[in-house]
Amino acid sequence: MTENVIKACRFEHGCSRRFWLESETADEAASGRSSTPNTTGSGDVQQRGLIQGIHIFPTPARRLTMSEQFTTLHEIFTYKLGTALTMEHDSLDLLEDFEHAAMRSGLKEFFHTHASETRQQIENLHNCFVLLGEEVRRVASPAAKGLAKEAKSAIGKTADMLVDAVVLAGALEAEHYEVGVYETLLVLAKASGATGIAELLRQNLEQETAAIKHIKAAADQIAKKDAQEQASRTEEEAKMPTESDVKFLPFMPPAGT
Repeated sequence: MTENVIKACRFEHGCSRRFWLESETADEAASGRSSTPNTTGSGDVQQRGLIQGIHIFPTPARRLTMSEQFTTLHEIFTYKLGTALTMEHDSLDLLEDFEHAAMRSGLKEFFHTHASETRQQIENLHNCFVLLGEEVRRVASPAAKGLAKEAKSAIGKTADMLVDAVVLAGALEAEHYEVGVYETLLVLAKASGATGIAELLRQNLEQETAAIKHIKAAADQIAKKDAQEQASRTEEEAKMPTESDVKFLPFMPPAGT
């Protein structure tokens, strides 16, 4: 049997990682045995970690207490990955609220479709944890919750005829935040050489970027239409007679009184 080749590299600041080169022989493949340790329990997930035959198994990050600081890029990356997972769960809830609040059927359909994409993004983040050899765990994401709270508050204060513009504004702000999160994670993943993880993150980033383009196009179209309708209503209201324009004849008592 061909012996596995183990290579070692390091994150900046000394976080070690191990790379196992998959080199199963034909008889191993036929028997279903692998010379690489199976840490995922799932052949499908394990295959996603194989980029050019290399499977990534990092040294698990230590757990931080409230008083401790990050000392390695691995710890920062794992923490940010946890915030991204929370962010996407919050986003899923927010997309359902947007779908319910939107008045136009096209917007409802878009938010429903993007919710399905978000579920896939959550699965991708779970697989990132698997490839890291870390327990899947969510970390608080105050920014995502703040954006959701602000969007819901604005929707509740807006009349139905203008609510779609407010829904799209909230969606655009949330999507821009998500893009920033994934761009940060990609920088860290690429710096560490975690190619398989970077690919999963890239998929999420591409979906968020595409969503922004769709939202911006819809927002531009709806804002222009709302502005035109508002101008028309204002013009019509200006033509309506006011109380001061109405002339009343003086009261004349009936004849013979």
